[in-house]
Amino acid sequence: MGRALATRPSVVILDEPTSSLDGAREARIFARLRQRVPTLVVMTHHHSLLKVADRAYRVEHGTVREFVPLS
Repeated sequence: MGRALATRPSVVILDEPTSSLDGAREARIFARLRQRVPTLVVMTHHHSLLKVADRAYRVEHGTVREFVPLS
């Protein structure tokens, strides 16, 4: 990931990037990523990442749907 970020990409796609991290580390990583990368596409099961998302989608029975979490 470090090598990819060194090139200042406009889009980064991550699949379960924080699956082994606690919430505090996860928040720090995504705060830094948002400063460096204009567009992040993240696949995750962590609902805590919804707090930092501009948009969220979920895959349900093979269909992609926009997801609006309940507050």
